[in-house]
Amino acid sequence: MLRLFIDFLNDALSLSVGKTPRLAEEADLPLLQKLVQRVDADQLMQMADRCLEADIQLDRYVQIVLVIEALLDALSLEPVTK
Repeated sequence: MLRLFIDFLNDALSLSVGKTPRLAEEADLPLLQKLVQRVDADQLMQMADRCLEADIQLDRYVQIVLVIEALLDALSLEPVTK
């Protein structure tokens, strides 16, 4: 599930810089566009980096509940502008 979210963020990042999303389906495009309108490319990169860090922690067998809690805390602290 986390890797799907990382792919979604990567597609949003692509869309924010004017490229075509690689993996997004047609149904995902409105959601991607809404996200791109709310956050800039730097914020999308920070969110994707934090998700990748959480994925590494899961590979190291850190307790899932702790990883998800820390990820959600980090993502909720990201300021949303625009």
